Amino acid sequence: MWRERLRDAVCLPDVQALDQTFLDMVRSVRPDIVTDVGSRDGEMAVKCKRALPEAQVFAFEANPENFFQFAEGACREGVVFVPLAIGPERKTMELHVPDWASADRDAPLQYRGIGSARSRHDSQNYLTYRAAALPLGDFFPLPQHAQARFAHWIDVEGCTYEVLEGLSEALVERTAFLKIEVETKPFWEGQKLVGDCLELCERMGLSPCAWFDHEEQFDVILVNPRQYAS
Repeated sequence: MWRERLRDAVCLPDVQALDQTFLDMVRSVRPDIVTDVGSRDGEMAVKCKRALPEAQVFAFEANPENFFQFAEGACREGVVFVPLAIGPERKTMELHVPDWASADRDAPLQYRGIGSARSRHDSQNYLTYRAAALPLGDFFPLPQHAQARFAHWIDVEGCTYEVLEGLSEALVERTAFLKIEVETKPFWEGQKLVGDCLELCERMGLSPCAWFDHEEQFDVILVNPRQYAS
């Protein structure tokens, strides 16, 4: 039962409290590098950069509609905005954007991050884009990255498990904490659910520390105890 895996984590009142907890951890833990995977408009990346200006902050957004509209504003804030999808392997993938969530339909901002490598159960008509994808561990190969401390904000539609699979053992070891979005029921074809994601995190040695309860979709912050050992 997935709730048993969260028994020792703090249950926060709502998503706003969890977002604030993540930002407070950025300020207190002071990671060298923060990644925002599935960034949409770069909102969380910008907040992290403002919370810790000396950190390098990377925003990954594969939807070209979002990249071309929002990258300039995020870059002005000092964020590195990258037009890549993050997953378990290097490949070219298809990104499916429901037409009702597209820029062509003037979709509200809350819907602009709904594009996914998977098809939604509630949508039939899509705009389809091809995007380069790679594991997050492959993006940080330089010698200085081997000494860096990381934090990750992972908000990808139905593909959290695959992003986690792309965290190399070396990158996990250097990760102080991360946040994932999980679902209790499938919204996308073939997706892994909350229990699968938490089990994978447990195998990686990551421990849940905070979450908020929701019957369908919620976020979990996990920490790497090895990064905090004295």
